[in-house]
Amino acid sequence: MTNNQNMASGNCRRAFRRALRVAMRTLAAAACAMALASTALAGTFKVAFNGPQPVQSANAPATVIDNQSIVPVVTRSIDEAGRRPFQQELACDIAAGSDSNSCTATFVVPMGEEVVIEYVNVYGNFMLGAQPAVYQLFTLVGGNNALYEFFPGQPLGFAGQFTGSQMVHISADPGSTIRFNGWQTSTVGNGSLHMILSGYTVSLP
Repeated sequence: MTNNQNMASGNCRRAFRRALRVAMRTLAAAACAMALASTALAGTFKVAFNGPQPVQSANAPATVIDNQSIVPVVTRSIDEAGRRPFQQELACDIAAGSDSNSCTATFVVPMGEEVVIEYVNVYGNFMLGAQPAVYQLFTLVGGNNALYEFFPGQPLGFAGQFTGSQMVHISADPGSTIRFNGWQTSTVGNGSLHMILSGYTVSLP
């Protein structure tokens, strides 16, 4: 091989090595650029979920139906508009030596008002060993009479005094008569019998 050929061959090898180094740098630069772009992209779409966030809805409508805001309306039972507290005491006495060991007291329900009794309390004072036998309550609903009976007990610590109470749900029609019958075991001594009714009335149209 001549000197000119050797020189040409050397030049070619040096040129190839320079081209190879340039190509490798270019590839390395491209790889770095792709890595940086990937990191930036990942940072851009990172989402942090911290749970549900509070929503202020003080001025928002309670319900939306067919894209229309529905304002909530307070409702109540149609009976409550005319509902009023009710209480009534019915009392009667049995005199010593009387021909009967019972007595009666009544109360007439006002027209246009229905009475609903929710609580009944009975008590009595009895002399000379007499005791209450039974307390009876009569009401009329829808034309039908009903009888309810209560049996007092539990002496209050004083001789001749008895009492009892019970939660109930008893109705009475407008204009009807609520009747209380009290009975004691004998007519030897005086007896004073009481029944207290508590509940409410409902105004009817």
